[in-house]
Amino acid sequence: MAAITACRACGTQRRENARFCHGCGWPVAAADAEALDQQVTVVFDDVYSARERARRGDRDGAILLMRAGVDDLLRARRSREWGIPATGVLVETLLDGGTESDVAEAEAAIERLAAAPTDDHSALRDIWLLRLRALLARARGEGVRYLDFVNRYRNMATSLGFEGHIAWAEAMP
Repeated sequence: MAAITACRACGTQRRENARFCHGCGWPVAAADAEALDQQVTVVFDDVYSARERARRGDRDGAILLMRAGVDDLLRARRSREWGIPATGVLVETLLDGGTESDVAEAEAAIERLAAAPTDDHSALRDIWLLRLRALLARARGEGVRYLDFVNRYRNMATSLGFEGHIAWAEAMP
């Protein structure tokens, strides 16, 4: 299969007709997406762009956009797979803040994702949950739990062959 574009999350070249990046599992929009799929892509792009907005200093405004985007994506049946990595963006941004309320909101977002219906995306959700739970444990200073989640995350990333997640897992101390 020929690579036609790069994944916005990890940079892996997208395989032709792929719905998900084989590197990290992020959903990719097809060129012939229907109007609803295009709208979902715009919402996801808004969430991802908000991450950069937070890095440039407008963290509060960015988190408001992320919350709204994640809510929209997890609520709509056809866009739930996009809600998985979008939740990851929200959780990572909250944990970067590091306050007690940020950590509590990050935990709530993780639990919401865990409870969300997955349709046929359970492996994608599960690998993201392991990553996010590891990051949450690290933020709380729970060393033993952190290492358990990281080891489980590495094993799952390897078993699924998600190159991006493998790299992210290996980068976790």
